[in-house]
Amino acid sequence: MTQLEFLREQLLACTERARALPRNPDWSRSPAPGVWSPAECVAHLTQSTGVMLPPLEEAARRAGPASTPYQHTWSERLFLWYIEPPYRLKVKTRGGFVPEPAPPGDVLPAFEARQQRLDQFLQSVAGKALDKVKIHSPFNARFTYSAWTGLVLILAHQRRHLWQAEQILARLRV
Repeated sequence: MTQLEFLREQLLACTERARALPRNPDWSRSPAPGVWSPAECVAHLTQSTGVMLPPLEEAARRAGPASTPYQHTWSERLFLWYIEPPYRLKVKTRGGFVPEPAPPGDVLPAFEARQQRLDQFLQSVAGKALDKVKIHSPFNARFTYSAWTGLVLILAHQRRHLWQAEQILARLRV
């Protein structure tokens, strides 16, 4: 299995995990002021993946052919470790990435559509040296990382917020 195929499996697993979240009244309910609802967690993922795709698409256009397996630098590995759930440190989301209000019934279809676009992108970049092309983080321009790390980051970020949504639902059921 290639690294991109493995990433596609993670993408499909995240999509299924979002689909498995119960869309009952708790779906759009926040457990406390300033805490996102499960629907807002998923809406945030839709929004943030949409922001990440354009720089990744540009990087893919600039990437040459891949000659070795994709690699992360030491600092990229550390950043990815930090993003994976469970939280090691909570960080407030900046203004442009706070989930926008949406009808609860529209959240999952929008997420699935964005996941499909990400899947198409993953299929289109086979054989490109994504780890040799740097992008600036759309969340903080001071950070740069490879396009490969950006792709892995999207899915780590999805696991983080899907875990958050599951934790919120468990708290609301108590």
